[in-house]
Formats: sequence, C-alpha cells, structure tokens
Amino acid sequence: MKVLITGASSGIGQATALELVKKGHKVLIAARRADKLKEIASQSPSVVGEFLVGELDVSKPESIQKFIETHREWL
Repeated sequence: MKVLITGASSGIGQATALELVKKGHKVLIAARRADKLKEIASQSPSVVGEFLVGELDVSKPESIQKFIETHREWL
C-alpha cells in the first residue's frame, strides 16, 4: 500500500511513518525540513517497506504545487 504522511519530521507523523514502513508499505514522508526527513528515512535498519522523501509546506500554495508536480507519478 502507498501512504502519504505530512508532518512526518517529528511526533505522531514520524512514528506512524516508521511503523508503516516496518510493515512493508511504501511511505512518502513530507514536511518542511527535508534534512530531517532524510535522517528519518535512513534511521531504521530493519526497514521492509520503502521511504520516499518530499519537502512540503502545506501553508504555501507554491510548495504544494511543486510537491504535486515532483511526486505526480507516485501519487
């Protein structure tokens, strides 16, 4: 299953992303801090699923548009 999680750089979003990828899902994690997302994607050596990282600020329409254009094929 493919899952998109916004706000995945910390807290509940991060925990949810890690749990889903451990269960074998393809997870697109999105947040304002791409560096933090890359760190999260590389931290779990027992990953079964797949992480894809996307920078996104949902408060900025131009960020949303760029995110959609960049990840259109995955979505």
